[in-house]
Amino acid sequence: MAAPQHPIHFIYRLVFNYLEPLMALAGIAQVHLTPETYMSTVFPSQRFFPSMQPILTQITSGWFILIFHDLVTLRIYNRDARVWKLVIAANLLSDIAFTYSTYQELGAARFINPSLWTANDQLTLIPTFIPLVLKVTLLLGLGIRATVEDVARKNV
Repeated sequence: MAAPQHPIHFIYRLVFNYLEPLMALAGIAQVHLTPETYMSTVFPSQRFFPSMQPILTQITSGWFILIFHDLVTLRIYNRDARVWKLVIAANLLSDIAFTYSTYQELGAARFINPSLWTANDQLTLIPTFIPLVLKVTLLLGLGIRATVEDVARKNV
């Protein structure tokens, strides 16, 4: 008898258990090691001042939570679609806020027109949009299979 298929599609496990935590860790490293580069990449209209570092450090605290849930919670409950949906919903809220901050930085005309994006805009937005879209598709149930436990829960 063949092993049951994993209830969470491979692309979600790849992105949320490996790629997204690595990207968040890289962002944390950049904020702490080269905050000037972070600011010039994500918020080019704003100059970095050392007095801004506590604010940037506070931003990274949220990224540590995302990393923890991607690396720990989603792996412990790797077959529980309910837990995945809850964690991904919280992460999506963070992505929406981050995306809105880039929208504020770029302005509507530039934000919605990729032909106007600079290399830094692409470096900021593309790695944000891809996981954001995957989060929406996961929450819509695409690529999520019901497990025996899910069926039993619904029949109780």
